[in-house]
Amino acid sequence: MAALAGLCGTAVYVLLLGAPPPAVRAGVMLAVPAIATAIQRPVSSWAAVAWGSALPLLDDPLAALDIGYQLSVGGMAGLIAAGAWARRVVGDRLTGWRATLVRELLTGVAVAVLTAPLSAWHVGRLSLVAPVTNLVASPLLSVLQPALFVTLAAAPVSWLAAPAAAATEPLLAAFDVIARAGAALPWAALTVSPGAAGGAAAALAAVGLGTACMA
Repeated sequence: MAALAGLCGTAVYVLLLGAPPPAVRAGVMLAVPAIATAIQRPVSSWAAVAWGSALPLLDDPLAALDIGYQLSVGGMAGLIAAGAWARRVVGDRLTGWRATLVRELLTGVAVAVLTAPLSAWHVGRLSLVAPVTNLVASPLLSVLQPALFVTLAAAPVSWLAAPAAAATEPLLAAFDVIARAGAALPWAALTVSPGAAGGAAAALAAVGLGTACMA
């Protein structure tokens, strides 16, 4: 029942967002393991990524060219590969909050490196502080996402939506503070302009690095 409730909640949230490809991808990725668990079937994380990446393209194949879609898929693939690497590196050396902190930081660094070719190609900038700012903002996100869901669900009823929206304002302001503080640091980001050959080489290197992380 809990899995079914989670699936229903995810579906409603995606629909409230307007079902953009990144949201559909995330929803499908959450649904695949939940369904597999419900029917007692094993499932690979990569299978969930594959389903989540492919289904949005059935409606709009050109979505594959969108930076949001590419970063969404690349980020999830990076999380799986980098997470496996971080867990292997930390192992039993650390326990408790120290192990969690180091794993999260290592994962953030690896994901930033694995998605760097996409950021460089589309944006022309590489963030050097993203792993740290993401680590700081992560606890806020775990609270903000449910709050935004409640706000969207309550949108048709103004007297419910107003206080729900107001509750998210401090969290959004905190996100803004973290982003501004990170951007203000020296060497927070590098400006790059890769050509076609450089971009292709960086993409191949990222794929190789991701494979090595899983090895």
